[in-house]
Amino acid sequence: MEAMIKDVMLAMMSAVMPYMIYVSYIGVVIAALGVLFVIMNLVTGSMGGLAGLMGKILLYVAGFFFACELAGWYLGAAPSLNLGDENKFEFILIRFWQLGLGAMVIGLIYILAGNRSSDVVEA
Repeated sequence: MEAMIKDVMLAMMSAVMPYMIYVSYIGVVIAALGVLFVIMNLVTGSMGGLAGLMGKILLYVAGFFFACELAGWYLGAAPSLNLGDENKFEFILIRFWQLGLGAMVIGLIYILAGNRSSDVVEA
């Protein structure tokens, strides 16, 4: 029974792997918006909530990548994104835990920046 579950999970992982790059693109867009909101918060003092929201969304993205890494570890695979050009045999592999760690650190920074600057404005 467990072998059948692993086979189904491996088939699902193989099917969705080409679309994982788009999830990382969403994380990059959210991170860019977070930078914009942190800068606007420093200038105007009113965008701390949106910076914190971008941080929370990045934490969800990080959790997703960590969960995918754990599932791959359970299946005996090493899930990663290839940022190189396969046609030229360039392989720049980024593991999912590395993507999750980056999103988590940036998300925590945005949450702290959003909360801290809103406290400073109120004081």
